[in-house]
Amino acid sequence: MRRSGVLLMVALAATLAPGAGAPLQQQDPQKKLLLVSFDGFRWDYDQDVDTPHLDAMAREGVKARYMTPAFVTMTSPCHFTLVTGKYIENHGVVHNMFYNFTSTVRLPYHATLGIQRWWDNGSVPIWITAQRQGLKTGSFFYPGGNVTYQGMAVTLSRKEGALHNYKDEEEWRANVDTVMSWFTEEGLALVTLYFGEPDSTGHRYGPESPERKEMVKQVDRTVGYLRERIERSGLSGILDLIVTSDHGMTTVHKQASDLVELHSFPNFTFKDIGFELLDYGPTGMLIPKDGMMEKVYGVLKDAHPRLHVYKKEEFPKSFHYANNPRIAPLLMYSDLGYVIHGRVNVQFNNGEHGFDNKDMDMKTIFRAVGPSFKAGVEVEPFESVHVYELMCQLLGIVPEANDGHPGALRPLLRAGSVLLPCSRPPLVMALLGTLVLLCWRDAGLPFLPAPRLSRQRRPGAQSHPRGGGDGAGRCSSVSDSLGPRSSRLQSGQVPGPPPTAGGALHGDSPGGGTAGVTLPRPGHRGPERQTRTPRKAAGNEERGEGVSRRGAPPGGVFGGPRGARLPSPTTAGAGAQRPHPRGAG
Repeated sequence: MRRSGVLLMVALAATLAPGAGAPLQQQDPQKKLLLVSFDGFRWDYDQDVDTPHLDAMAREGVKARYMTPAFVTMTSPCHFTLVTGKYIENHGVVHNMFYNFTSTVRLPYHATLGIQRWWDNGSVPIWITAQRQGLKTGSFFYPGGNVTYQGMAVTLSRKEGALHNYKDEEEWRANVDTVMSWFTEEGLALVTLYFGEPDSTGHRYGPESPERKEMVKQVDRTVGYLRERIERSGLSGILDLIVTSDHGMTTVHKQASDLVELHSFPNFTFKDIGFELLDYGPTGMLIPKDGMMEKVYGVLKDAHPRLHVYKKEEFPKSFHYANNPRIAPLLMYSDLGYVIHGRVNVQFNNGEHGFDNKDMDMKTIFRAVGPSFKAGVEVEPFESVHVYELMCQLLGIVPEANDGHPGALRPLLRAGSVLLPCSRPPLVMALLGTLVLLCWRDAGLPFLPAPRLSRQRRPGAQSHPRGGGDGAGRCSSVSDSLGPRSSRLQSGQVPGPPPTAGGALHGDSPGGGTAGVTLPRPGHRGPERQTRTPRKAAGNEERGEGVSRRGAPPGGVFGGPRGARLPSPTTAGAGAQRPHPRGAG
């Protein structure tokens, strides 16, 4: 190849290098995003408590009926799904505890927060993705936010101490103040802020306790203070706020006559086990000793009607959990409300999570408000795996490969409020085309006349959403197209057609919209489990009429005269007494 072709190849290689195609010229330097997580906030916790600030947030922004977390419904795995857009088997943070099959070392929740190799195992969270594309980010107590990923640390981060008091409301406000200063003084574009409640209170006293209800009031006051500080900091016109959680909570049947106790099962002995991860709520893993796999599995698979035991390769694919080298050959989970006791009974929490994510008690909340979001809208349930793509769109950055769908949550956004980043700038395509022509010429091949092509476009046809926008170097807005992003589809996912503008998005409950193109429904396993009745009076316009406490609420107008219900996005189909309840899941 001639020298001109070589030089062009070098230029092209530099342009195609990681991060070189990031659409920095498309980012709004004033655009900011705050993701707030209140750990263990079950989807219906605002039904039996007056929550004026959460209600106001829903009236002025968007609210999901509920959000389905990933399985397994634990703190660290579910929080990492939010910032990677991956199911747990794909991002690798499969448990709250670090463990090693060979050394049999197991570390508790807080110690695991600082184990870099537990988190940095191939997946790149949104902090690092944003920083590689020219933004500055922060993490305040958020799980996974205080380690490095592929050599890069989050711009600013804080980690709580081992015996941190998660209930201190005064400290909560101080943390909010710090985050506001990160936005206004440090120039951060993205911050993730974590609160350890109402999870801790739910573990200790149970989800139906007066103590939990009081803690929800404290959460609501903090949301009010947060929105007040956003306003006083001059950020209300440029900052989008998302308030969500990792999972729900359910009552433990501590006095049941049919407790799940491995130590009491006939013909089962821990002498046959080489590694165990038990006494951690409703899930467990075992590695039988050499030659004992079939014996142990045969004893356990039908040992208790409330215990579900699988070989790793036979674990239900819809959970998107077992296909990871960190998962042991035998894994198990128990029915809602039942924890798995190992060698002795050492779990005494009144509330627990970690259960099947289709159980209604495991569902959680999603609220969002800000300049990019519609107002007074309630949407049908969706999976938490889609939140990552939404956040990338809000920030105008190119996401990493993930399991979410780029169109799933776009109906939450105002038309034209977000610029979609172009996958490659026009310069790259021009260089690539020139390189092809040079190589063709240097090879001595003849140039053939191009066939005549009709410039007439079919009625209603649109250019590809990643095709460089309007031809002038600008990217398309979200109102232009809802085409899917090329992403890694794993664990048997089947790609489906993208939603179309105005088309219905499929929900996991009746009343999910009208006719239109539907999204694929990875992980859906049938109707959600439903129980109980509403805590707040039916007919409350701030909450929608007839919202049931556990069941799927009926359709209806949300938020008064301005309110509207959108079609449904896609959906999915704890333990021992410790100084800190996070150790229980």
